[in-house]
Amino acid sequence: METPPTNLDGQDAAPAKKRRRDPEASRAAILEAARAAFAERGYAKTTVRDVARRAGVTHGLVLRHFTSKEQLFLAAVPSPRTLMAEVAGDPKTLPTRIARS
Repeated sequence: METPPTNLDGQDAAPAKKRRRDPEASRAAILEAARAAFAERGYAKTTVRDVARRAGVTHGLVLRHFTSKEQLFLAAVPSPRTLMAEVAGDPKTLPTRIARS
């Protein structure tokens, strides 16, 4: 019979979590966290580490996907072209469309 693994204190160690590799889900979580962080704190006060913490990923994974804070910001914030496409339409629904964008 196998004995369960123990930690340095001699207590039973918790089984290791299996990591799921889903680059698209990670990227989406990072972008969502970045949008929230930039909206709350602005560009200057938001850090890549803060975005990573909010997204539940590592700092390195954020940089693997986006290479820099600037690139992350550009990916997270709608471009003027995207925003202009959202502006066209019924003025009554404009605030909703802009918020969604």
